[in-house]
Amino acid sequence: MVGLKLHHARVIDVSLVFKYETIPQMPCLNALCRSMMVDEPNHCHQKAVCAMRLMLQVVDNRAYTSIPDPVVFDTKSQRLR
Repeated sequence: MVGLKLHHARVIDVSLVFKYETIPQMPCLNALCRSMMVDEPNHCHQKAVCAMRLMLQVVDNRAYTSIPDPVVFDTKSQRLR
């Protein structure tokens, strides 16, 4: 955050708040937006708004912080594993 010159008293990384149900990997912001809001951000402004909305849902509505595991496709056959 120092490199980006963001000087805020409180900065929260949403990937540390949310987790997948069964795998230890941390979700990326796009995966969080897809699972919680059915919308994938395309621009940095949309990503910032999405991160803020996710955290507001957790704080205000006590939303669940575990999300379904990502769907994994077999690249050779294009089928679900």
